[in-house]
Amino acid sequence: MRDFKALRAVFFLVLCAAFTAALNFAFIPNSVARADLHRVSTETYDDLFIGSSHSHSDIDPLVVDRETGRKSTNAGMPSEYLTDSYYIVKLACESGHRPKRVIYEWDPGYWMTEDMAGNNPDSFYLRFPASLTKISYFADKIMDMKWYYVLEPWSEYRNLFKNIPATVKIKLGKDYRNYGTADLDTDVKKYRPEGFAYFSKGTETDSFSNVLSFDRTKVGEKPLQYFKKLAGYCREQGIEFTVVTLPVPRETYSALLSSFQDAHDYFTGIAGSLGIPYRDFNDLSDGELDRQVLNYRDYDGHMSGELAEKFSVILGKYLTK
Repeated sequence: MRDFKALRAVFFLVLCAAFTAALNFAFIPNSVARADLHRVSTETYDDLFIGSSHSHSDIDPLVVDRETGRKSTNAGMPSEYLTDSYYIVKLACESGHRPKRVIYEWDPGYWMTEDMAGNNPDSFYLRFPASLTKISYFADKIMDMKWYYVLEPWSEYRNLFKNIPATVKIKLGKDYRNYGTADLDTDVKKYRPEGFAYFSKGTETDSFSNVLSFDRTKVGEKPLQYFKKLAGYCREQGIEFTVVTLPVPRETYSALLSSFQDAHDYFTGIAGSLGIPYRDFNDLSDGELDRQVLNYRDYDGHMSGELAEKFSVILGKYLTK
């Protein structure tokens, strides 16, 4: 009798797991993170870009590679915090695809906001391949957040009920099985190879009121902690590590000049104390790069695809030096 009860309990758990898996398949849409993490863990690159959505929209690895003569990929994604960046690099190394160089894109705003505040905590974690890194990732980040959603991640997407037919159709397709992102393209954005989002001009250029002004007194402990961990890990692995800040529109920079200057001074001090090369591209002249806001898609600094490709040439030349 006792064995029968145990068998029923196991059967119930298996049934729950199968039901949850079916709901996950139906509700959770495809994402850039899924494709990028697969690429990082299955392919080998000389240079690995990590950072935020600015890296995602401002850096075209294929253009950079034409200048450096190396092979690079871009794993900078929207809502990627330093905890995520650190574990992305660890994932690459643990998977046997250690890069020669890591380029971290420093966005001051991500150092002043709570890790993944206002976003689904599963956005990166659930798409991480099974690995020892994933276990550490859970302990260091997910446990401090809505960890219970890992048991039923579909519930975070329950408001997408009407999208179930389209989501299921995409997931049954060949492109999804091959970690493609064709379904993520929109009228204003095309996802290009190696983690670059090519945006059309001027989709959101209405105000810089949503630009987060830097305040060093609001910098959290966790970003600095994980930045040092990332720098230390790269050193242990024999990986060259460098940091860049990507240029914002001239209008934004002028309006918040003291804030951008303070951010530059703050991070120059940190990078210098750790012996890490740092380049702030906000010093580019108009002759080097036309930084009118009309060449961006917002005042926060997300570039149009046309401007991003021009900037990627400049970035490639800098990395070659």
